[in-house]
Amino acid sequence: MNYPKKYQYLLSFTFVLVVSCSNSSIRSKNCIRKEIKTILVGADEDTHGCKGSAGYTWGLIRKECIRSFELPLQLTNKNNSFSAGVAFASDSSSVEIFTKDGTMLLNKQGDAMYSDTTWIFQRIQDEWLMRKSDSKEIAYSSKKK
Repeated sequence: MNYPKKYQYLLSFTFVLVVSCSNSSIRSKNCIRKEIKTILVGADEDTHGCKGSAGYTWGLIRKECIRSFELPLQLTNKNNSFSAGVAFASDSSSVEIFTKDGTMLLNKQGDAMYSDTTWIFQRIQDEWLMRKSDSKEIAYSSKKK
């Protein structure tokens, strides 16, 4: 086919531009290259192999990935607007509490009582209560109000 000269030049220029933009060793400011990252769902393992996107977090006491919302003992705040999961050590020497603000590790201080410098977690009758050590106000309880 016989194309006019201006179309031949345009076609040649387009070919050169396409070839040069596809060559990774040549970077031209005329080339617009978009990087597309593929993120696989469930490919967000932490250093322990726990997948945060699936709700898993590392448990210090159990030394395994756990879902705090699946733990048998659940605490709720006084407004029932959020909950916390509780994991006991197999020997009951400590307890790990997973809250929206982070994880707390409390050591046993007496019969059905655990604490650290900030929190007290204790069982009174059939209810587990958690409060700050400098307050009488209950932050979490195992019984819904």
